Amino acid sequence: MPSPLEQFTKLVAKKLRYLGYLSPTARILGLLVNTAYLATLRTEEGKFVLGSLIFADPRHPDSDRPFLRRANYPSFTPFDSPVRLTVEKLVKLSRAVDGWSGSIAVYGTPRSSIVAWGVLDQLVQHNVSLRGEKEGGFHPPGILRLAMDGIGALSAYQGDLFLGGVRQDQVVHSEQVVLYSTGLAKRLHSILSPIAQKISMALGSSIPSSENEQELFNEWSKTIARICIGIRRAGTGGALLISPHPNTRILEVGHRIPYSRLGHAAILHVLDSQYSRLCYKAYSDSREKNDVVSIKMVSEQDCAETDQEDRESELSAAIRMVTSFASLDGIVLLTPLLEVVGFGVKVLSSPSASRVYVADDYVRRGSKAKCIDISQFGMRHISMLNYCLADRKAIGIVVSQDGQVRLMFSEGKSLLLWENVQLLRYGSNVRSYAKMIRRNQTQKRAAHFKRVLGYTDMPKTFSRLMGLKSKKTMSIKTPSTRIIS
Repeated sequence: MPSPLEQFTKLVAKKLRYLGYLSPTARILGLLVNTAYLATLRTEEGKFVLGSLIFADPRHPDSDRPFLRRANYPSFTPFDSPVRLTVEKLVKLSRAVDGWSGSIAVYGTPRSSIVAWGVLDQLVQHNVSLRGEKEGGFHPPGILRLAMDGIGALSAYQGDLFLGGVRQDQVVHSEQVVLYSTGLAKRLHSILSPIAQKISMALGSSIPSSENEQELFNEWSKTIARICIGIRRAGTGGALLISPHPNTRILEVGHRIPYSRLGHAAILHVLDSQYSRLCYKAYSDSREKNDVVSIKMVSEQDCAETDQEDRESELSAAIRMVTSFASLDGIVLLTPLLEVVGFGVKVLSSPSASRVYVADDYVRRGSKAKCIDISQFGMRHISMLNYCLADRKAIGIVVSQDGQVRLMFSEGKSLLLWENVQLLRYGSNVRSYAKMIRRNQTQKRAAHFKRVLGYTDMPKTFSRLMGLKSKKTMSIKTPSTRIIS
């Protein structure tokens, strides 16, 4: 039977071929995967290796450049001399090229060994977008990105598409999108619906309550994902327990703290974002109609946007605080509104979970679904499962030290567990992604746009700035809409 690394290599190669990429070959991809995997098992100055590799042909590394290239678009910078990629070299380079901001550019052909030939920069915005912290960012150019996520953990991507992963000895074909699932939304409906109605009231009923509830659920899910990502990056492991009425008879709260800022910031971020959208729409509609735009309307839009940005900063800081709570031994206890009740929580004696269903199979087959052997889990998972059996309204989330994320809750009298919970915001449908690639290629071939840098006529490169021959006065274009006081 093929090893997990061989299975992972075949999975990635198959999906790349479906997308139309003939390179890297199976042999080169296998070498790359093995090198990266062995590197994750090493340490450098006491720290395990993290980072990523971009497989790209140095002769034309970015074959899908946009027509309008913005200042923060990722670009490749080659080394003076390529270096043969070995486990030792990768361990050293991964410390120099932080995976948050860049990636190591590699390439190899059937007639050559794999070499590291440069670096790709400007990946911060892409990583921020993947983690749900902000919208935007360009996906990394190149054929394949291989991320070293932790000890024995790899993930493969093409652009914004997840190709597969390997976690220790397990191949991950796809991850579970349970955090954004309808089932979880139904569990939170009675909690979020009254708040959504209040938001509609604050906005003057401009946006229906159902839309606000969906936005609240998305913010809730995104906040949980960001906390789990933080725990995974810390490498300590951790757990979150969310319950409307915690069973205090079987819980021992190490440190009680009524920290409500996280949950309240997430709710108010939805309100501020919705109001900012309304202000922008009113301003845009007036411009399209060539109507008079008042100073008050412009000022209100600017103020609404500032409030939204301030709330984003508040939420990000609160997420970091709660993530740090999870680094202590024990569980972080929260209400469904993500108000922290305490941390360092331990589960005392409770009913033992004997039957735990594979959640996605249970959704399809009910009680005929497969069951999980919980003896494979440690005490952190077992105690959380036992608690969720005793508290039917609880939601338990466990992040292992190896980066695995599992979510569990009761459905009626059945206990369900989701493995490989998706945290990052990427696509996973290969067919849809392939159609999108072909459609974009067709549109670019049919278009006759000139490739430009930025939006204005200002010099967009240092050489162009220093090459100016004479003083040039640029005309500033103003919108046709009249602004009155």
